[in-house]
Amino acid sequence: MGISNTTASALMTAKFAGLTAEEATGRGTNISDERLKLKQRIVHDVLVKYKDIPKDDAIGILAAVGGFEFTCIVGVILGAAAHHGMVIIDGFNTSACALVAKTLVPSLHGLRYGLSFICRKSG
Repeated sequence: MGISNTTASALMTAKFAGLTAEEATGRGTNISDERLKLKQRIVHDVLVKYKDIPKDDAIGILAAVGGFEFTCIVGVILGAAAHHGMVIIDGFNTSACALVAKTLVPSLHGLRYGLSFICRKSG
């Protein structure tokens, strides 16, 4: 598809985990080497732009580099956890959202107040 969702996920993951653009940025929809280098440069440039946002400022990071869809997923994760519901973490985008949720509510260690399942590796 190439709709850039994994670019936002790479940015959020890099900020929360302290990763470089190269470490956090993958091929997404199997982009070419040339497109990957461009994507990594964009992630690097945006990380530099928002370097002053601390890694524990989940709202600041989400507002700066996330989007409406990521915010909704974070809400679903937190809502499910609050009601002891199951959450399926399926891929890079939802994994990045789980990092946001965990940062917003640190007591969700392992999302222990809800059930979470990691379905597959991607990104």
